[in-house]
Amino acid sequence: MKPAHTSRKRGPPVPPPPAARPAPPVKLLPPGFVADRTEAAARVERLLRYQFRDRALLEEALTHQSVSDAVASYQRLEFVGDAALGLAFTNFLYLTNPTLGPGALSTLRAANVSTEKLARVAVRHDLYPLLRRKCARLDLLVSDNRPQLPWNCVNFGVFWNLIC
Repeated sequence: MKPAHTSRKRGPPVPPPPAARPAPPVKLLPPGFVADRTEAAARVERLLRYQFRDRALLEEALTHQSVSDAVASYQRLEFVGDAALGLAFTNFLYLTNPTLGPGALSTLRAANVSTEKLARVAVRHDLYPLLRRKCARLDLLVSDNRPQLPWNCVNFGVFWNLIC
């Protein structure tokens, strides 16, 4: 006796799904970036133990020029901050080192307000993720290889503008 063969009936072929619109590209944020600007401002205020009256100035100070030409970046604030920081260090060094001459005082001041030193302090205090930016090179410089970085390639005066 032969086994009974049951034929499976197939229905009409299933049409492919309608052409879907392509998904929008995924927006990748820079590593460690704090997208919530209110949270970024709050972190800076906690770190500095200072409450800013004008949060717009703080947001400007946290905006790298790579974001857009139409958006105000920290560059103008940096100009004032660099001068204020230089004056503050000059005053401190002058008052605390009465026996040093102007050459030694200048060398000490330059060593303490250098871009490299300020950059290292900013990264050490986790300020970099708070910077609004669109610069992969900058992110790469501040990646895992921090100790070997050529910090003079990166301008971090922005973080010191927050203090002054």
